[in-house]
Amino acid sequence: TKKLYEARQDGRLGLATVPYVVDPHPDHFSLYRGISLAKPNRKEAELSSGVTIDSKEKALEAAVVLREKWEAEMMMITLGDDGLMILPPRQNSGIFLDTVAQDVFDVSGAGDTVTAVYAAAIAAGASYTLAGDLANIAAGIVVSEVGTVPVNSKRFAAEIERLGS
Repeated sequence: TKKLYEARQDGRLGLATVPYVVDPHPDHFSLYRGISLAKPNRKEAELSSGVTIDSKEKALEAAVVLREKWEAEMMMITLGDDGLMILPPRQNSGIFLDTVAQDVFDVSGAGDTVTAVYAAAIAAGASYTLAGDLANIAAGIVVSEVGTVPVNSKRFAAEIERLGS
């Protein structure tokens, strides 16, 4: 992964205009300059920002620090039972969304699911809040079962319908 990040940074991939979305890993924090969207979880955000996240205000502070540190366009921090926080481009106020997960059995794959669904929704033209809601719903499906679980369109639509009722 390090070689891929380096190749993108120095232009060897020819992907300067392609959005760069990262679910960051602590071993690679130094490689995330110029990303479009970073989605650390609470622990990763605390580790890289130096901010202990024990409130919404601290989550926002950590996101602002990381956006500057990584020269990121947008930040999202997943906060486990506390939901997630989105820091949109060029804004200093966050969007906080409560979790929709009801039964949590296994968080494996939840972060990747949030990242993928959020990025896809934004690419399709969704608002930051709608994209966050969709990502949250998908993550709720993933954590409701043991092991990594794909989110198929039928189950996703059913969950959206259930929550909308």
